[in-house]
Amino acid sequence: MSEVHRHVVSITMAVAILSMLAAVTFTLAVYTDAMACQKLCEIVRSRLTEIIMYAYFERNVTVRLSLSDLASRCVELYVVNSTCIEVRVPLRYFRGVVTRGYVVLPEGAVIDYSGLLPRDF
Repeated sequence: MSEVHRHVVSITMAVAILSMLAAVTFTLAVYTDAMACQKLCEIVRSRLTEIIMYAYFERNVTVRLSLSDLASRCVELYVVNSTCIEVRVPLRYFRGVVTRGYVVLPEGAVIDYSGLLPRDF
């Protein structure tokens, strides 16, 4: 084998090894972020359930919710219907990929969002 051929093969092998290391590092970073999002979603769900149960047993309480003490990243809450809330936590690098969790209200508790809708809705 010529010396040039040996250099080409060694450079190709080095590039292949570095590419595999980059792929493993990238996959590990995305996996770690997804696990952090899933854990944050579980924490937000439990905190939200706790607050809703408190408000349900106190009756006619206005709840102002702040999740800034729990999360430093974006947490989205969506009201699916009057008895279900969806919690979404997007990944840091891929905003289109989200971790979802649902909070189902106990029987008898409903979300009254009639004051949030316009009168001509």
